[in-house]
Amino acid sequence: MTRPIGERGTDLARRPRGRRWSAGAIIALTLGLAVELTLLAAAAGLVSLYRGDAILPGVRAMGVDLGGLTRDQAAATLRDAWQAQPVTLDAGADGTWPVAPDAAGLRLDAEATAAHAYAAGRAPATLAGFRDAVERLVALAARALPVASLPRSALPTPALHEVAPVWRFNAQPLAATLRPIADQLATPMQNARIWITDGRVESSPGSAGRSLDLAATIAQAERDADQLAAERWLQLTVVAAPPRVADVSAAVKRAQTLLSKSVTVQLYDPINDERVRWTADPKIIGGWLALQTDSGGWRVGREAVAAWVQEQAEALGDGRTIEAEKAIDAVIEAVMGQKAEVKLRVLHRERTHTVNSGETVASIATQYGIPYPWIQKANPGLGEMMYVGQKIVIPSADALLSLPVIDNKRIKVSISQQRMWAYENGAVKWAWVVSTGIPSSPTSPGIFQIQSHEANAYAASWDLWMPYFMGIYRPVPDHAFMNGFHGFPTRGDRQLLWTGNLGGPVTYGCILLSTDNALTLYAWAEDGVVVEVTP
Repeated sequence: MTRPIGERGTDLARRPRGRRWSAGAIIALTLGLAVELTLLAAAAGLVSLYRGDAILPGVRAMGVDLGGLTRDQAAATLRDAWQAQPVTLDAGADGTWPVAPDAAGLRLDAEATAAHAYAAGRAPATLAGFRDAVERLVALAARALPVASLPRSALPTPALHEVAPVWRFNAQPLAATLRPIADQLATPMQNARIWITDGRVESSPGSAGRSLDLAATIAQAERDADQLAAERWLQLTVVAAPPRVADVSAAVKRAQTLLSKSVTVQLYDPINDERVRWTADPKIIGGWLALQTDSGGWRVGREAVAAWVQEQAEALGDGRTIEAEKAIDAVIEAVMGQKAEVKLRVLHRERTHTVNSGETVASIATQYGIPYPWIQKANPGLGEMMYVGQKIVIPSADALLSLPVIDNKRIKVSISQQRMWAYENGAVKWAWVVSTGIPSSPTSPGIFQIQSHEANAYAASWDLWMPYFMGIYRPVPDHAFMNGFHGFPTRGDRQLLWTGNLGGPVTYGCILLSTDNALTLYAWAEDGVVVEVTP
């Protein structure tokens, strides 16, 4: 049986057998296949690592190596590192306060920063970037594999890549942190002070205050937030408040001058011929002084002086008083003008009399030393017919002393003794015999005053010329006629009257002296000298 022949005449049965592989070729082929498979496996591993959650080696943020960490691990690590770097709030000499970044308004977005770190090296745009990415993947693979076929020194070292942290600034936490610090720093400004204690002037110097300017500090932090985040240091804006009044030396000197002497108030009671003294020493005056802050000068408090004057006046008693406003003005003027003495007059209030049995207007007038027409004027409709228990007004004894009083001179006249005495500074200067009014036209007792001087007065009612006349009171309050002192009168320029009658009542109410004595008294007793006429 023959084999079929092919179209070309080939004898398939006679085709030669294939070549056999040697052992070396088989080994080489095996190794080649193994390397190829290893490379394929390595490539597959790198792709797996590329797509994994680990950050590539050499990637850093805030100086922290994040290579090999997952994004969550990197975020936690970055968060700890951020908080570990406090921010110093610096107020210079007033102190420093280290606070957490969050308290300073710096908030790290750790997740966003970790995401940026993860993306680093994973999207190369250039050949160099691709080479760098491969190196990082190989380095990451070396960290990930427990066994490496090559020593670590042979592995590539990727270049360091610093990722900028993602953070935000918020002024509200910083403001909340600064408020208690502002309270600590706040020091109120102190003006220089001056005060008076027990008549002594004391003072304290002024001092500047300080405060934290919150608005300026926060504005600076917002403006320089990048620098704040980098340096972790913020200079606080502390402002000084200088005192409005820094120097009170001039006021101290002036107060010392005002308190250098006492003020004595000399009061004279011309009715009782009594002197009263009030003394305001530096302790008292010191309580009156008040510093005027606008001018730095001193003033005397009117209300304080008024209270003192009222207290002193109440001690006068016996229906006596003073002109309060005049006294207050005089005391203030004395203090400010450094006057040692003030002279005031004691006044007497009007009184009320209860009529007793047998009294008449004339007897009551004699009792109080007031001409009876003055009592009648003070009590309209009052006649001689009065009833027991009736209340009548007695005018003030000062009603007959209308002029300023000359307090170092005084004339006393005794109707019963028909004598007079002139006093100067408390001593008798002259003592003379006089004549007073006849019973039908008597001289009224009372406290009067030299009110006028006429070298030769004329009394029309009696056709008398009276030399060296000095009027002392009006018997009738609304009439011009006055009783007073005079020398021997004349009538018709020829006849001298009463020259031999001195020492007994002879006039129509005036007080008669010899002409020589009348001239002497006329020259000595100026208007205002008090005349005291006693029964």
